[in-house]
Amino acid sequence: MPFIGLRRSVLRGLTVSACLIVFSGLTGMPPAGRMAAPADPMELEAKVLQVLPHDASAFTEGLEVLAGSLYESSGMYRQSWVQKAHLSSGRVSQRVALPPSWFGEGLTLANGGLWQLTWRERTAVFRDSRTLAELRRVTYDGEGWGLCHDRARGRLMMSDGSATLSLRNPQSFGLLGRITVHDRNGPVSGLNELECTGTDVWANVWPTDDIVRVDPGTGRVKATLHIGALPDLPPAARRPGNVNGIAVDPSTHDLLITGKHWPHVYRVRPQPADR
Repeated sequence: MPFIGLRRSVLRGLTVSACLIVFSGLTGMPPAGRMAAPADPMELEAKVLQVLPHDASAFTEGLEVLAGSLYESSGMYRQSWVQKAHLSSGRVSQRVALPPSWFGEGLTLANGGLWQLTWRERTAVFRDSRTLAELRRVTYDGEGWGLCHDRARGRLMMSDGSATLSLRNPQSFGLLGRITVHDRNGPVSGLNELECTGTDVWANVWPTDDIVRVDPGTGRVKATLHIGALPDLPPAARRPGNVNGIAVDPSTHDLLITGKHWPHVYRVRPQPADR
């Protein structure tokens, strides 16, 4: 068929196809119908920058840092509490006990206060961040594990031990939606302690010592941080699943890592694993 005889719709189709092929070649994008498979998560390891004192009585379930103060939620029935301590010295300045029938869980700073979860009691408590006094309670369905404040998107993110994070209103705690955390092999379950940074969500995968770095918009796992041997950590504290405290120091953007009954908080910087 002579070129002059082609219909305009055919010409437009050929032009668009040619542009797509050229654009794909320039950008490295595969042509339509041949999308690349998701890449494997980057493998990271923790470079220890500083070892800080930590209250070894804490069965750590939630951790936050603000203005040199360490906020912490501790679990176990008849032993749960929330406290505030000086990050550099470990000295506890305030502590408030939970009811004996409650098991304390995740903790996050939001709206000038603190949200604290309970495990199976289906109750979240909003507290004054200065005094730790209870201001109000709300209820939710299911279990509470980890909690963080995704300030960039105006929401809380909450884990329940599955691969699904619930998205909640930071004021009312009402449910806004859900997102599933996944890698190329499918959903990643066991999500526990959380820390939101704006660009990422760090999530401990229970009962391992791994912490995954998650895209908060899509739920895709971008990297896995392996917590290896840490200095001055007693063997008894190295039981599987004991890594359960993650916070970001807003003054340095370093990660702070601790665990259940650990005598130290570790200031770490994730870096590519030497494998």
